[in-house]
Amino acid sequence: VILERLVGTSGAGSSGGKRASVSGGKATTMDLSQASPGSSVSALEFGERFGQRGRQLRLFATTIRAATDPSELMPVGVVVVFNVVDAAPLPEVQLDARGCAEHCATYDPRGNLFMVGRDDGIYSFTAEDWQEAGAAGAAAFEGRKQALAVVPGESPGRQPGYVMVVSHHEKSSRTEINLYDLQNKFVAFNHRLDPDQTVAAITGELGTVFIITRNKFILRLREKDTTEKLQLLYQMKFFPQALLLAKAANFTPEEVNKIYLMYGDHKYRKCDWEGAITQYVFTIGHTPPSYVIRRFLDAHRIQNLTTYLEHLHSADQGIHATKDHTTLLLNCYTKLKDVDKLNRFISAGKAHFDVETAINVLKSAGYAEHALKLAKENPHPKQHEWYMQIQLERNAPNYEDALDYMSKLAIDAVELLLKRHGKVLMTNIPDSTTGLLMLLCTGTYGELPSADGAATVPAVSLSEHERKSRPEDFIHLFVDHPTHLQRFLEHVVKNESKVSQSVANTLLELLLEDWAASSKDVARGEAAAVQDPLASPSRPSLVEPIAPFSASMTSDVELAARVEAKKASVMGLLRAYDKAPYDRYHALVLVAVHEFKEGQLFLYRQLGSRGESAVDLGGVVTDLLVEHHLTTGDMAGFRDILRLCKENSRAAAKPDPELWSKVLHQLVAKCELLPDVPGKCEDEEALEDAHDNLQQFLEEIDKDGILPALQVMQTLSLNPSLPFFVAKDYLAKFMRQSMTKIDDHRHQINSLQLATSQITARVGDLGLRSSNTGAGDGPRGSEVLYSEANKYRQIRRSMNKGVQQADIEARFTELSKSSDGFSTVAKFFGQGTVP
Repeated sequence: VILERLVGTSGAGSSGGKRASVSGGKATTMDLSQASPGSSVSALEFGERFGQRGRQLRLFATTIRAATDPSELMPVGVVVVFNVVDAAPLPEVQLDARGCAEHCATYDPRGNLFMVGRDDGIYSFTAEDWQEAGAAGAAAFEGRKQALAVVPGESPGRQPGYVMVVSHHEKSSRTEINLYDLQNKFVAFNHRLDPDQTVAAITGELGTVFIITRNKFILRLREKDTTEKLQLLYQMKFFPQALLLAKAANFTPEEVNKIYLMYGDHKYRKCDWEGAITQYVFTIGHTPPSYVIRRFLDAHRIQNLTTYLEHLHSADQGIHATKDHTTLLLNCYTKLKDVDKLNRFISAGKAHFDVETAINVLKSAGYAEHALKLAKENPHPKQHEWYMQIQLERNAPNYEDALDYMSKLAIDAVELLLKRHGKVLMTNIPDSTTGLLMLLCTGTYGELPSADGAATVPAVSLSEHERKSRPEDFIHLFVDHPTHLQRFLEHVVKNESKVSQSVANTLLELLLEDWAASSKDVARGEAAAVQDPLASPSRPSLVEPIAPFSASMTSDVELAARVEAKKASVMGLLRAYDKAPYDRYHALVLVAVHEFKEGQLFLYRQLGSRGESAVDLGGVVTDLLVEHHLTTGDMAGFRDILRLCKENSRAAAKPDPELWSKVLHQLVAKCELLPDVPGKCEDEEALEDAHDNLQQFLEEIDKDGILPALQVMQTLSLNPSLPFFVAKDYLAKFMRQSMTKIDDHRHQINSLQLATSQITARVGDLGLRSSNTGAGDGPRGSEVLYSEANKYRQIRRSMNKGVQQADIEARFTELSKSSDGFSTVAKFFGQGTVP
């Protein structure tokens, strides 16, 4: 009813452009005259919308006014939409200020579009939302429009179809038919009718269109299937349209990728490098990257290659990028010197590429700061190692930053990094590195002062704070820094209850070397003072030397005090065996090499006090102590020598002739007044003490008979300057003992001779008696003679047997223990005990 009234009054024009509609049983007046005075309705189309209020109808209307000016090329009017069905009607909305000719407007129900054809193109309008109604798009079609019609496509559902545009082609004066694909936005068909043909009507269904001309011809247009469409588009090189068509047809990603690849190859053949890369980017994940990369390896295409590699790393979280791709991309950045892109690449949150490869490339290209940032912000098992390598191997290493970074890590990581890079840090920042090691090895790791004085607190747990590192694991870092090593080990020994043997041995060696160096400085100063005395005849005044002399004395005093302090440090460590259990034998070698006499004496006494020392060193500890005291040569030293010799004799259950002989040789050699010769007496008092010591030692030898007198006399004869009174008492006592032995021997000889004479006489008497015996006495006399001879043989046999069995073993034992074997054998012959 509404359409009839509108159409019926439009021709008469008596209503002044007013139109009436019905909404909810109420009459509503639609006034079009104000929008376009003197115009008439050229098209009316209904559209529907389903929204929150349910089904809603829209009435689209266009008006046209006849041209009054011949210069007007197109009709003038408006495009208006009305809310037809609503309990509370809304006012009409003017969509456009220009209308259209009759038959040049249509409505697409699938796309909810109201299309208007004008001489310059096709315009689309929508009214989905009443408040946002307006233009939805446009397509350029030149020529005066004759008709517009919507043609549904074969695809089911609500997808837009086609719009048939019939227009007059000015140049050829023929009617032109264009079929526009509403969904894919391109002209799917174009045809010009014969000059005498015009369009009378257009109708069609899914996939088929019938065009009826006024000459009574019917043209049928049939929609091709998707494959045919694509092949045709490929031939025409319409790849964008092919992509739209494939996506609309729900092709698989692999099939769409082939179109992108063909499109990229097409652009590449046309030398449109940017266009080709744009299409190749869409093939990521389906086409091997090497296919694209090989095409852009030339230097002048590096920018395009960079674009592709960027997308390769960003697509699907970088799963398609390999280490080589990352290397290539970073090399492109560095070749282009594009720092901004490089910064964005390494700062793009979580890295979707191989971080180690990126770090190596940046480091080799000289972008150390970027490599550091990448290593610092990407957690990885090798993260800390990367950071340290980059920081320490760059052209301008920042050692303080490396140490500061390391001090924020857990103790296990710090230990590992120090073992690998501690040598470099120690070489360049020894003080800070030593400080960190002190904290690690004493259980105080947790606060390390930074360069600005603030405390840096590592992110470690309490249990890690309580754990300590082993100092011996870091000793090798101090190879060229003995002073810092000494300070480090002294700090560890001071703050720890007990340290390892290797730490104690190393610290002892360092302290001894330090003491020896200071002692040499003092010795050189004394030598210089002797060779270059302060008093010089060239000085003009005696007042001038006072200042340098005083300074020199002060310096010498300071040096001497420093030497004493270092000596005290060495002795302190030697005495702290329970806290620093050094190897005593190793320490003994060290103090001997550095000629640290006080330490030698201490260690000799320590080793001598141990019951197992004699077993460990075969009695050499006693020898060393004796040699030390012999070197000192004072009276207290002699008492120690004598005590050691006696203790050695008691420990071995017999005197050691070699030890006593060595001491005797040293005492005899010392008894000379030679002040400038080491080991000799410096003055008369020292000579008298040496004589007294020798006399006392001879008494001890004589008391226990430790050495043969002949050996003693030979030793005494080695010093021609030795006075006789020194050996007088020993010789007198020896002579008395010898005379006593001679008298005893003479008495034994006389006794034996007398017994022998008696036996010989008795034998002779027995023989004479046997010769004077008669025949009657023959057998009896023979028996008596035989009996006496047998007794004589038994006496001789018993004497020989006693010598061979009882005495010979004792004699050999005495001979093996004797220091003078020749004298012992001579004594055996003299006693007649040798068979």
